Amino acid sequence: MKLSSPDTPLISVLVVSYNNEKFIKETIESCLYQDFDNFEVIISDDNSNDNSWEIIKKIDSQKVRAFKQEKNLGEYKNRNFCLDMATGDFVIFMDGEDLLYPHALRLLSYYISKYPKAGQFIANIWNERIIYPIEIPAAEFAKIEFLGTGCTALNFTRLILNRKLLKALNNFDDDSIKLGDLYIQYKVGFNYSSVLIPDGFSWWRRRSGQASESILSNNLNYYIESYKVISVFLPKTEILFTTNQYKQAKINYYGQLLRVVVRSLVRLEKKGFVFYFSKWTGLKKYTLFILNKSNRNYLMKYSGENPFSPNNVTGNVEKN
Repeated sequence: MKLSSPDTPLISVLVVSYNNEKFIKETIESCLYQDFDNFEVIISDDNSNDNSWEIIKKIDSQKVRAFKQEKNLGEYKNRNFCLDMATGDFVIFMDGEDLLYPHALRLLSYYISKYPKAGQFIANIWNERIIYPIEIPAAEFAKIEFLGTGCTALNFTRLILNRKLLKALNNFDDDSIKLGDLYIQYKVGFNYSSVLIPDGFSWWRRRSGQASESILSNNLNYYIESYKVISVFLPKTEILFTTNQYKQAKINYYGQLLRVVVRSLVRLEKKGFVFYFSKWTGLKKYTLFILNKSNRNYLMKYSGENPFSPNNVTGNVEKN
């Protein structure tokens, strides 16, 4: 894959904003105050009814292209708009209250130079088994997600996407999905290689009123929305897994959802509600069977960059 020409940015920072007047200036400034130069910032205000657009218009930088939508598009159509406007090889999404640290784009450009054909870069939290970065092919990604402990990022600020490959997959094409960050990682991860990198280049501002906050603050809502994503991609693993692996994958995920539902109903019982179906012995046994059979012992092949080599050559990290 040929990376950007001198006239084309390597990275497009895509800022989607709606009623973010308290934070949008700080967000944009964090994108501009980088110790790296080969980038652009695309801002799309989704017809805010506060003072956001007036603040955005005052930003004076040749790196910024700002747009105000004439009507509210909604989160993912607005993200698609930004993707259509972007020219960079890779993109990172920011909401109108998030921040990039000053070293962020320089660090990301380093990983892109190492893996220019990757479909996405996923920032992971610390893991004692991993020296980052690690490239994961599509089949391995599926096994880590459905048979292991998972490798997806928590939100968009920890995800860098290959713009052209994402557009080849039709961007965000399902408005019914509320966990778009998980959906897009699965969509790309099932078709192209993913690279795991360390976290620490962005800051996600979690606050009340966000669409994602209403989901993350309630376990049952979160797993129901996760289930919608999983129901799209889990059937696709049947051709990648053995019969037993596919059976175990279904137990792991549907069992997890069932456990959250049962716990929610138990909490209702403690609040004075009658837990009628707890008397259904068959259901109780089946619930215990699902929970006891959950198994996430699959381990990825851990190998990554050797940070101790003067040339930063690729090394291997043995499993513990």
